[in-house]
Order: sequence, then C-alpha cells, then structure tokens
Amino acid sequence: MRIRRLTLRNYRNHEKTEMFFHPSLNIMVGDNGEGKTNIIESIYYLATGRSHRSSKDNDIVNWDSPFFSIYGEIEIRTRCLTFEVLYERNGKKRIKVNNKEIQKLSELIGKFNTVIFSPETINIVRGAPQERRRYLDFAASQASSQYFYYLQHYHHVLTQRNHLLKNLLDKKGSEETLQIWNEQLVTTGTEVIQRRVSLIKKIQALCLPFHQSLTDQEESLGIEYQSSIGSSDKMTGKEDIQEVFKEKLIKNERIDKKRGYTTVGPHRDDILLVANGMDIRNYGSQGQQRTAALSLKLGEKELIESEKGEKPVLLLDDVMSELDNQRRKFLLKILDGSFQSFITTTNLNSLENSQTQDHYTFNVKNGQAQR
Repeated sequence: MRIRRLTLRNYRNHEKTEMFFHPSLNIMVGDNGEGKTNIIESIYYLATGRSHRSSKDNDIVNWDSPFFSIYGEIEIRTRCLTFEVLYERNGKKRIKVNNKEIQKLSELIGKFNTVIFSPETINIVRGAPQERRRYLDFAASQASSQYFYYLQHYHHVLTQRNHLLKNLLDKKGSEETLQIWNEQLVTTGTEVIQRRVSLIKKIQALCLPFHQSLTDQEESLGIEYQSSIGSSDKMTGKEDIQEVFKEKLIKNERIDKKRGYTTVGPHRDDILLVANGMDIRNYGSQGQQRTAALSLKLGEKELIESEKGEKPVLLLDDVMSELDNQRRKFLLKILDGSFQSFITTTNLNSLENSQTQDHYTFNVKNGQAQR
C-alpha cells in the first residue's frame, strides 16, 4: 500500500496543502509546531476515520474555518483508490472511498492500512489497560474485518446490558431481559477473546526477533493475555472460553447489579508485557518501555502484512529523538524501500543513514510543505 497524493484543506494549520509522495521514504523536516505531525495525523485519519491524538474533530478544523477536508490517492495492489474525508463544524462527517460514501466505520477499517509510532505510543506499555486493549483491537481490526464486526457487536450488547443494570438498580427493568443480554454478551465476548488470544500468540512471535535485535540479544519479550474471566491457559477453544465466561458472569451478577455495570468481559481485559520475566510496565526503565512499544508496533506491521498480503504504510512521528543511536540505526535499517514510510524530524542529522536510499524531503513551515 502506498499513498501517492495528499490534499489538505483547513486541516489544523494547513489551509491548503498538496503533496505527492515517494513510493518508499518521505521525510518531513521542520521546527516544532510547524505542521509536520499534522501531515502524519491526516494520513492516519484517512485510514481510520479519526485522529490518533484528538477525540474532538472540531479541534482539528483550522481556526475560524467551517470545515476541514482530506483527500488521498492510495495505491492498493494494482488499483488506485481515492479516499476523502469532509468534516463540518456542525458535527457532520462524510467519508468516501472511490466516491462511494461510507455508512459505517467497519466499511473503512482495513481498506488502507497504516501503523503509527509516535511519542504517545509508549502509553501502550506504561499506560492504563485501555491503551493496550486499543492497540490490540486496532491491530486485529486492520488485519480482520470480522474481528471489528464482533468487537462492535460486543460493545453494543455491553451498552445495552449496562443500561439495564442501571435500571435494575433503580428497581426498573426485567430480570428476563438481563438473561437475554447475558447470552448475547457471552456469545460475542467469546468471539472477541478467542481472536485476541490467537492474535497475541502471532504478535509475540513477530515481535520477538525485533525486540532481540533492539536489545542486542539481551532481552526476550513475552506477551500474555490477562482476561477478567479467568486464566488464559484454560482458554484452549471457543467452547472453553464460552463456558468460563458464562460461569464468571453468573458469579458476578450480584456485584454487577449492585454497581450498575458489567464487571467482567473483554472490555476489562489487559495484556502483560515481560522482558526476561520482568513486568515492564511496573519495573521496566523508560528505555525498556520504549523498546517494547517499538517492538509491538513493528510486530503489528508484520501481522498486517501476513494477514492481508500487503505491507502497510509506516508512520514515524518524532521518534528518532526518543531513541538512542543503536535503536535509531536499527529502525532506519528496516526502512529498506520495500514499503512506504513517513518520518518527521527537526534535524536531518538523525536520519543520516536513511538518506542514502531514494526519498523525498519536505520542508514544513507554517502549514506549508515544500520539496
């Protein structure tokens, strides 16, 4: 997958920016605050329908402008598809692929695959469990549209069950209806958990060689799925997961009614990351946490390629300054020209080795990008 052309209108500080990209390496250089990250963010937005750093689309619209738009021409296998996003301040958002409007986000996710590594990526390792679930869910959704369907369905059922639990807390609602939602929660939750457990095994195998290279063969990265319904060791098949989930849900029903929300299920699960047996989140150094986060992202890239048969676009936002010389050289070595990548930096010296291959360099200043 490669993005040929990108056009931004009123996207943060980019009032009108049009760029044609190199098929392998593209470097955005400029001082902080000039608009480099905004370009990376817009590419990610084009692929996912949302920003990786802002939950409010109104924050993205340039100053007093009434809208922002993103247009991209994406080469996918032998075809070139157009992707468009138009957002208006009144909250209306339209997304089109080849001029056909997308009705559901599930129709967009996985069409154009990107993997992003930014300073915030370290939160996958040291942040709250929801950060690790978000990483896992997005990687799985890009690799499999079926996973995204089950995830959305699960959260719909979860919302309905939680709403009923709150009503029961107020002496409203039906116990019979609760049993119906219980059955659906177990059915859809089982699908999510089973796919996550399988995915964890794949990601660990793909991450391991990267992590060993990044640590000069001194560390091995272990990834373990921690489920709120019980030990993942017991989850060898769909029937096992379903039975354990059902038992746990029944056991916690009284607690759920008392609290007014669902206390077990994949929405409460986590991932344990260990380096040589040590919990990296609680006991790892910042360098170890950053290395683990980078390994996870490189594993995500390999996962998408193995599942989709095509390499995703790699977005590296202001990461070179965060890495030591050894890890920087290793990362640049991976950019072998066989896939498209984007790098933002304030200093070209940190990319010394990468500039021996064909590439485009864009100087970004005050929302303008010039080659």
